[in-house]
Amino acid sequence: MKSKMSMFRQTGREGRQAVPPACRQFLDGYSDYRDGRLKPEARSRVIGHLEACAPCARYDRVIRKGVEVLRAEQPETAARPTRVAAVRHRALAEERRPQALGAAGSGMTLAASVIVTVLLTAAAWLPFLSLPTPEVEMPPVVASAPTVPLVPLVFSLPGPFPVQPTRTAPVEIARAMLFEYGHTPARPVSREVETGLDQY
Repeated sequence: MKSKMSMFRQTGREGRQAVPPACRQFLDGYSDYRDGRLKPEARSRVIGHLEACAPCARYDRVIRKGVEVLRAEQPETAARPTRVAAVRHRALAEERRPQALGAAGSGMTLAASVIVTVLLTAAAWLPFLSLPTPEVEMPPVVASAPTVPLVPLVFSLPGPFPVQPTRTAPVEIARAMLFEYGHTPARPVSREVETGLDQY
């Protein structure tokens, strides 16, 4: 709005003057006047105001000159008006085209994808199918059961008992290791009582 109001400047010290109501109505309806959308009586009022008001006539001349300059810079093909309805009709026709194919379009896509899958599978498996399977011969291996060495069982007895490498039954060794429990601290049972010295 500021650029529209700049045409109403005065050259004196008063600065800007308020826009008269007739000029304000002219500026509000000017774009409709330029586009040719005004009714005949409103159009005649705008033309009458342009003849009577010098600042508004100057504004009209400046706008007309600017539009001419802009149109002169554009190539002629772009300056040709295109019909919006024709462009919209073409765009909708392009959108409807895949829908018009219907099942045929999807069937062709499916057939193409199946063919590509078969070709890729054949290309991947062809080297394996054409080569014979190599036979590898290895020398025979003789297996035998491992021998179990006889290992002597050695148990160390607690206390003052001598260690003897013997193969005695675990029950007998357990009896030799019994302790007496009572009010006194634990002490080993004497061998004479439990097992007897004659056994060893």
